[in-house]
Amino acid sequence: MQHNKMFAFFFLIVMTCALGLICVASLIQQRDLQLQRLAVRSLHGTNDRADGGGLRGQMTELMQQPADDAVDDNDSGIAARWRQLGNDLNAYECVGWRAQRDCSPEGGQQLVDDQIRAAATVLEKHKNNDDKVDMSMGCTLPVELWYMRSETDPSHPILRELTGKYDVFMREILDPRAKKFYTKTYAVFYSAFDQVLLLDADNFAVRDPTYLFETPEFKNTGAIFWPDFWRPKKTIFNIQPTSFVWDVFDLDAVDMFEQESGQVLIDRSVHQKALNVLMYYAFNPGTFERLRLAWGDKDLFRFAWLKTKSSFHMIKTPPGSAGLKLPDVNIFCGVTMVQHDPDRGIVFLHRNQEKLTSENREKVWSHIQDFRVDKVPMEDYDVRGANGGRYFPQFKRCYGKDIYYEKAFTVTAMEELPFAGLEQQLLDLVQEAARIDVLLLLALSASCGWYSQHIISLSYEGNDVQGATHDVIVRRQHLLAKITAYTGGSGSSAAAKIVLSSVDYLTDGSSSLDGGADTIINPMDDGQEEKLDGKLNENEKKSQANPKETKPPTSKPTQKPTQKLGTAPEKNSETSKSPSRAPVEKSQSVEDPWAPIKSVAELDMYECKAWRQTANCSPRGESKPKRDASCDKIILPSDSGFCEYRHRKTGAIRRIVGAKCKSRASQMGYSCANATMLVRYNLLADGYKPLYPMSFENNQRDFLQQNDLSTTKSDKAVVVSGAKMEKPKSFSRGIAYVVYEQLLLSVYAAIRALRSTGCKLPIELWYREEETNTSHPLLQELTGKYGAYLRVIQDSRAIKFYTKLYAVFYSAFDNLLLLDADNFAARDPTYLFATEVYNDTGAVFWPDFWMPNRTIFKTKKNSDVWELMGVPYIDMFEQESGQVLVNRAKHTKALHAMLHYALTEPHLPAEFNMLWGDKDLFRFAWMRTNSNFHMISRPAGSAGLKAPNLNIFCGSTMVQHDPKGDIVFLHRNIVKFLPDGNNTEKFWHYVQQYNKDQDLRFYEVRGDVDHRWFPNIRKCYGKRINYLRAYSLKPITDFPFAGLEDEIISHVVEGEKLIKDAKWVPTPTAPPMTKPPKKHINTDSRKTK
Repeated sequence: MQHNKMFAFFFLIVMTCALGLICVASLIQQRDLQLQRLAVRSLHGTNDRADGGGLRGQMTELMQQPADDAVDDNDSGIAARWRQLGNDLNAYECVGWRAQRDCSPEGGQQLVDDQIRAAATVLEKHKNNDDKVDMSMGCTLPVELWYMRSETDPSHPILRELTGKYDVFMREILDPRAKKFYTKTYAVFYSAFDQVLLLDADNFAVRDPTYLFETPEFKNTGAIFWPDFWRPKKTIFNIQPTSFVWDVFDLDAVDMFEQESGQVLIDRSVHQKALNVLMYYAFNPGTFERLRLAWGDKDLFRFAWLKTKSSFHMIKTPPGSAGLKLPDVNIFCGVTMVQHDPDRGIVFLHRNQEKLTSENREKVWSHIQDFRVDKVPMEDYDVRGANGGRYFPQFKRCYGKDIYYEKAFTVTAMEELPFAGLEQQLLDLVQEAARIDVLLLLALSASCGWYSQHIISLSYEGNDVQGATHDVIVRRQHLLAKITAYTGGSGSSAAAKIVLSSVDYLTDGSSSLDGGADTIINPMDDGQEEKLDGKLNENEKKSQANPKETKPPTSKPTQKPTQKLGTAPEKNSETSKSPSRAPVEKSQSVEDPWAPIKSVAELDMYECKAWRQTANCSPRGESKPKRDASCDKIILPSDSGFCEYRHRKTGAIRRIVGAKCKSRASQMGYSCANATMLVRYNLLADGYKPLYPMSFENNQRDFLQQNDLSTTKSDKAVVVSGAKMEKPKSFSRGIAYVVYEQLLLSVYAAIRALRSTGCKLPIELWYREEETNTSHPLLQELTGKYGAYLRVIQDSRAIKFYTKLYAVFYSAFDNLLLLDADNFAARDPTYLFATEVYNDTGAVFWPDFWMPNRTIFKTKKNSDVWELMGVPYIDMFEQESGQVLVNRAKHTKALHAMLHYALTEPHLPAEFNMLWGDKDLFRFAWMRTNSNFHMISRPAGSAGLKAPNLNIFCGSTMVQHDPKGDIVFLHRNIVKFLPDGNNTEKFWHYVQQYNKDQDLRFYEVRGDVDHRWFPNIRKCYGKRINYLRAYSLKPITDFPFAGLEDEIISHVVEGEKLIKDAKWVPTPTAPPMTKPPKKHINTDSRKTK
């Protein structure tokens, strides 16, 4: 709950006969308040009680509520009798609470004395109501409402009406430390009730939750917690078994589900010790917040109970998801967390992704996905967060098991469940309230019969209605004045806002995609993403109307062959051609069933008919009709055949996604029902439009703003080999690194060594905020003295390897050299920008050790990766992306395809274990768009150690060459410089290179483990033995960069001293995952990842 965006409320619901509640904040126009009041009255009709007190009156003293704010003038009954006591009230003392039956203080005794059960909820936002909603589900729980006076005016007439007539009790949060998430822990700690159920306001009960208080699990432990999606070994948070979080909380690591605090059930009378520790964590969050060890209050309850060795029951059924499923395709997007009771029945739908608002009135609960607890081992429970992408463009994020869920999860249509009508009731209420022109959020539990009204959260340029001022009245007047200024002729009003206009990149090869100086683009605004509804969007229609825009840029052929050594064996005719551009398939007629699909719109016109099995491990082999199957059949790596699709209108047959035996080295299958996702993935590369479109001017403006610079300042000088270098006067050329905290020693040494070569190019250091603290002394040193500038990665999808592609796309430099943080230049690399091959092609890539016929990866000729990426097979070296040289202005089309590969989820090449990280994505993006590039012709060498008196070599560093075959980079990607590592040991004794003009059939590299001769190296790369025929092996002292390793180590030692002198405490954030998870095959008719 963020206080600068919304009002903070909590309410506790107690067992009584309240029929409902509506909670409204203070910052609303007067005419809207009248509408809200009418909505409240129409909701209850003639059931408004003259006794606005009831239980409310009895508890006035308990709730510490001022009489003038709490009691309506029309109150009578017990509340009135309390007031009649006047000054004599001080003569009385409380002896206990007496709960009565029949919704009357005069009724018979109902509960044990002093045992008041309560449900609590976070009221983040509220909504108005409908008088037609069925409220007869049996929940009789009224409300205790928590607020902060700095955010809410308790004298607001709506609040007076609620507290006067609807058994709502105002509770003020008095401690200024109780803010954000920690207001929830405060409300639980200071609640007046012994037993409390805490619920987030976007958490909807599908049945009366009162029965939870009677469960044996609650009676035996006094606390029930609910699991989050994540466990220590499968988590997006920092609670891994080796995380520093366990040290901070002084706990032994526990292998259990993390906690999701959207609902918490606690017997406060039993757990006073744990509650005290909970409050200590809430009011002293500095360490774990600064180190990002815990997210808000999410796990604090669990940690407090573990710390005090208090008993609790964690619900054993892992959460499911409610969301949407594609028609006829097993692709699912969950937007609501489904939580269960101890008997595995569904009890809560926590709509924490797609909040229910007056502008968000689409149904999002078509299906519920649940884990098969009884049939599948818990280790197969695997949930991830993926962006909605092209399948669900309306959603920013999807949670659950998106594809291949059939084995481990069930997916049930909502209409088959007893609470099928809940969402429609919510939407009816939203529709009824749509006439109010402010953003409202509805929190509704139809089964429990309580409602809440969303508080306004409006911001406008230069002002924030949730600002720092504590004067509610002044803020209200400012807002009214602002809204009045924007009231249209119809009388409706809307808050002023910055218009985010879309900037589409051109497909005619234009070098600039600048949207203009007035274009303000929000990189996280999902509204910029195009909708996939089977029809052409406006941009596609426009491009069809303008043939110039749809014609791809004509690729300029390379002026000379890219390599002699880089060509494949002569027996393959394709390899005699330059590998600098992708081969083009021959055109096929539309009548040809194998004709390729040209667009996503065309693809959506087809529906699956069947799987057709073929012989000879070829999709074009002899038909095997007896082995044909339905679209649900899982296509195994041993199968060959194709998916037959039929046009929905014309009935034309098309063969899509041909499968070859053993074509997928990963043991992961798919079915024809969802095979179109493979075709869709490669088609989206043709016209990918990012949320934050590329604009060279915007990128440069972001560069300056993120570094607090301006085009007129010149006071940011840097030291380069003793000379001063001004801040970038031009964005023509530059270097980029992607860093996180564990790599800072390495990148510090790399940049120091780079500057010592005389390189004066400006440097971008890209980072993710959750992985890197920009106050780190090495970052301060680099940005203060060595021409480095910080660039923050603003897209949550750009993680792991894909951060590098993001950095290339959004760099401020027209010509960019991307370097890994463990890649060290043997000489000033600036000359690479002036090489002939770069000027001819605009892109230079470097080869990896591997080729299709000799590879440890999945790029062999029969791999499905070529079809997935929409590229014809080509026999060439794979790419090693530790260094990439790109003219961004020249290759905007390829860059867009590259960003598609980086940000579109799921990442199918990785999901199918076909490609390794970003390694080959640059090359495939250029081939997919038929763009020119030059692959360095000399194969990669190795720097490393040699066994004494033996011709046994161990390479630990990849050696890369320039276009002339001279060494330019040493990529130390095996033995890295890491904090607390052995960073002074030297490994560059020898350099092994493949001889020039040598036939490539003798080029062979392996990864070997040789701890007998090289105990400190986990794996050796290069030609280990028998290398004398085709390789040279020279001591490092024979090269001009002989002292480079000594210099680098000295910089590492210096960096370690800077860290130590600064008394820097490392942030224990795990580095980005560098290896995709392994996939497993299942031969059942259903498949899971």
